[in-house]
Amino acid sequence: MRQTVDLGDNRSLISYFVTVLIFYSSGICFAIVYQEIEELRAESATDLTSSQIEIVFFLLVGFIYIPIGVWIHTNIKNEVTPYVLAIAGSSFVIVLYIVYKSILPSLDSSHEGLGTLDILGRILLGAVIIAGSYGLYSIIIRKKKTLESLR
Repeated sequence: MRQTVDLGDNRSLISYFVTVLIFYSSGICFAIVYQEIEELRAESATDLTSSQIEIVFFLLVGFIYIPIGVWIHTNIKNEVTPYVLAIAGSSFVIVLYIVYKSILPSLDSSHEGLGTLDILGRILLGAVIIAGSYGLYSIIIRKKKTLESLR
């Protein structure tokens, strides 16, 4: 006998959880931008380019996450697209950030290491990937169960 998992009861809980994680990630991005702007005021002209890159990068990520979080929160039709975007976007940001942090120190020896906000941001992005994957899985299972019940 095949045992099925009923995930229909926690559908809204999953979407709220993913939405909160995305909004916190967006907030961390804006906090990093604020921190970089404050550091930019005290830095020399050689560090100007690396700070500008980080400011633009985190501003874009922060602003892009807001509509994705709203989309997941208002996802009445249980579409998989916002979850896929959240998972792919978070994965891309983590990979891009790792590449950026591994290449930049070799180009600029005065660049600082990972800060508390950087680590917290990556942890939140990892949580978005995990929770988004679970949300995506629950939608797929729910749709599969609906199709099986129509037979």
